[in-house]
Amino acid sequence: MRSIINVISLGILIVVGTNLLNGEQNPVLFADPQTEQELKYLNQNPGKDQDEGRKNLIKLAEITNKYQENAQVHQVIAKILYEVIGDYELAAYEIKMSRALLTKESLADSLLQSKEKDIKSLINEELNPIEKDLENNYTTLRFKIKDIIIPRLCMIRDTKIVFRYDEKAVKDAEMHKILRLEYLKQKLVNIDFQFSSYDPIDREVFFEITYFPIIQAETENIFSITINNARRYRFDVISKELEPIEVDWLDFDLIESVPEMTIELIHDPSLKLAANNIGQRQYFYLDENKNVRNSYIPVQQYSTIEVKIEKYPRMKFEQFIQILSKVSVVGIIIATFIIVR
Repeated sequence: MRSIINVISLGILIVVGTNLLNGEQNPVLFADPQTEQELKYLNQNPGKDQDEGRKNLIKLAEITNKYQENAQVHQVIAKILYEVIGDYELAAYEIKMSRALLTKESLADSLLQSKEKDIKSLINEELNPIEKDLENNYTTLRFKIKDIIIPRLCMIRDTKIVFRYDEKAVKDAEMHKILRLEYLKQKLVNIDFQFSSYDPIDREVFFEITYFPIIQAETENIFSITINNARRYRFDVISKELEPIEVDWLDFDLIESVPEMTIELIHDPSLKLAANNIGQRQYFYLDENKNVRNSYIPVQQYSTIEVKIEKYPRMKFEQFIQILSKVSVVGIIIATFIIVR
């Protein structure tokens, strides 16, 4: 009987060993040979322009269907978004996804340790300069309505925003900053004036533009935003610390609105929610009537969110566990025996 078990075990080892060599045991780092070659090519050739970059993202979307939790895939997506498209919000998310996947348990198989080390090194070499640039050379631009209290989670309906910049003033700026400005120029035309940020101290809400490039120029007021063809606001962004830009009230059509890519959870106020969402902040709001609590969690497409629910005040069961942990092992066994009987 023991010999049969040994044969079966040997068979399992052979299968597992073959799978390890094919990269099937750790899809976080390894893909099939054809996909690895395609990832290598896309990493070296992210695209000459936005059209080619979008085509490459479509190819990566097909790969993602098979290797959704693969650090290499997310790294290449981040590179294309950063170098070709200009979508730095999504690029930052893809970087955090790739980093999070790299922290997963490594393979112990000696045959693959060298290759695994090379892949991790390559991913880090690609991500490090992008992360550093986004952290040091971009900031969040905030807008608020002047002299008017705006309720939380509202949107100005049918707002037309036109963003312009002085091309001569920024001609010497880094390529990625100009790419970002062009991306914002296109994006802001179709964006809603959504108040999604809240300052609990001053009780003010803000419309935000994230990853706005910091540019030192010889002239002033090189950027401008026009709202509803009525008012133009000129400004500069020369440092990370900025005062909010005040926008005049123009009889806007203000409606209640939960931001896009945001989950709204309505629940009993006695429940506290703790959300673990990679790379995203959390913000929770309490209804005025205090009968329900509205929790809002920003998300990204295809992301996974872990929501933990904890009831307050502390449950008696938790207190019981704390007391029980102080009892000796023998005492627990005796108590269990008595309960069973």
